[in-house]
Amino acid sequence: MVDLIDRIIEREGGYTEDQGGPTNFGITIPSLGDFRKKRVTKEDIEELDIKEAREFYLWWFKRYGLDLIENSNLQELLFDCMVNHGPDRAIRWLQTIAKVTVDGKLGKGTSSAVNSNSTAIYYELVGHRIKFYVELAINNWSKNGPSLKGWINRGTKFIKEI
Repeated sequence: MVDLIDRIIEREGGYTEDQGGPTNFGITIPSLGDFRKKRVTKEDIEELDIKEAREFYLWWFKRYGLDLIENSNLQELLFDCMVNHGPDRAIRWLQTIAKVTVDGKLGKGTSSAVNSNSTAIYYELVGHRIKFYVELAINNWSKNGPSLKGWINRGTKFIKEI
């Protein structure tokens, strides 16, 4: 799991301000506030160190039930989607693909369906994500078009033989 968290941190990079506001290692103000159980500021995000980022992602991994996904490739893809798109959206995508109740919560019903067909679901999730990136860019090209190449590169890194 440490390697998975380190790969997330590497993909996210350090401090930035984008459409979602200030982030560091992919961690936003609301998410860090949930983790610390108190109000945080832009300065807290700027000062976030890698040790706490690792602790945050371990907490997040457990909080959203990623340990219920048995296929390590799918687990990492879903984790990356959750960081990049938000946990609710990523889990809803997974549930839609697995044809289970779509409620944004990763529980036994979702994990059972996913674990029984994880390879096919993995590739469908990769495709779903790339389609989302393209639609996001097309729907507001002036705002999102410049990011499309980077988004596609991130999404296609998950196309591999599993």
